[in-house]
Amino acid sequence: MSLISFPFFIISLIWIIVLLFKHKCLNAFLIAVFLLSSLMLVVSFITFWNMP
Repeated sequence: MSLISFPFFIISLIWIIVLLFKHKCLNAFLIAVFLLSSLMLVVSFITFWNMP
């Protein structure tokens, strides 16, 4: 994992925990997992695209 995508991963992880404690339902968990996976995909693609 690159240095650029690591902060995004931490923020997303915190956001998932916040969502889980706020709603305490499976729906929020599934949405959070989907958001995290799509964010990771975008970040890794951008990081790969910008590599020299």
